[in-house]
Amino acid sequence: MQKKTGMVAVVMLGISIVAVGQEAGKQRPEASQSSHAPQPAKASAISASGRLTSAKTIFIKQGRGSEIPLNVISSGLEGWGRYTLVGTPEKADLVVEISAPADSSGVSISSSTGQNAYGKEESTTKTTRELGSSAMITMTVYDARNNVPLWRGSEQSKSAMKQKARQDNMVEASQRLLSKFRDRVEPIQ
Repeated sequence: MQKKTGMVAVVMLGISIVAVGQEAGKQRPEASQSSHAPQPAKASAISASGRLTSAKTIFIKQGRGSEIPLNVISSGLEGWGRYTLVGTPEKADLVVEISAPADSSGVSISSSTGQNAYGKEESTTKTTRELGSSAMITMTVYDARNNVPLWRGSEQSKSAMKQKARQDNMVEASQRLLSKFRDRVEPIQ
């Protein structure tokens, strides 16, 4: 009987040692988490948001395509008054890059030269017309110090057959994109 009692005591002692070890293991990570070092994901989110709101100067550049979105967003940022537009990226806190498809008539011409079935050189010309193509306008805001993207938005313009209508749709899409950015910097509460 004493052997059984001794065995039970040894087993209980082993279980309690394991339980204490597990509790100690749980406490160690908490102790390391209580250090004042910020979590990387939170730090980058806070710094991006803080960088957008604390910036004073902004440089705007054309990425590619039509200048219509560039002009609309530039005048909108200038009229907003939150940022001062500067002429070089070195003087800026933020760099804004605007990209849009080229403002074209929708006609593309391609030509190729090759040999026909009889071995004679033959040239072909192909003309295509994009009817009512829509445009994706993209605005990317970078930190001017380290070129890290802080915000990116895009807006699809409506398609249209006539060039004037396409341009008007690009203006509207650019205004919506600028509104998204303003809402990000100064959220409505």
